[in-house]
Amino acid sequence: AMKKLSFFAVVLCISLQMNANNYLEFVKNGNVWNYMRIDYTTCCGSLTHTFSFFLATDTIIEDVKYKKMMYQNNGWTAYAGAIREDIEEQSVYFIRARTDNENKLYSFNHNVGDTLVVDINDYEKTVKVAKSIENYEMNGYSGRKITVHNTIYYGDNESKRDEYEDIWYEDIG
Repeated sequence: AMKKLSFFAVVLCISLQMNANNYLEFVKNGNVWNYMRIDYTTCCGSLTHTFSFFLATDTIIEDVKYKKMMYQNNGWTAYAGAIREDIEEQSVYFIRARTDNENKLYSFNHNVGDTLVVDINDYEKTVKVAKSIENYEMNGYSGRKITVHNTIYYGDNESKRDEYEDIWYEDIG
């Protein structure tokens, strides 16, 4: 049996300052986000995957302007979906490839207890909730450190499959 432990890291190519008075755009050409996944097996160590996400050309879906988001892994590139930003709301929305449903990907004005993301695919639903928010300083960067509680449900029902926590760092880049 394979036990997966996911570690999410968002690394931006520019330093983002996320406060109400000085909000910088998130969905901006030139930004790159990296996601590292570590799979642990019970017998043979671990396997690490790094995915790089970046923006491509503009696209229009139901009269709304999006940017195409692409990803790279092990030398191949594929379409991940369409992404847009509501600057007034300070939120980012995403339509996954091969779906029509827009989901809130991220909000920069959240508080403890807020649901950050509800991600639904063909097999499961993941609900991410802000468990704690504190400030951090690390290697010349500072911003908010958010502990995120994840609950994964089977398919469309409410039967829990797994629970785990991630730590997200804003303003690293």
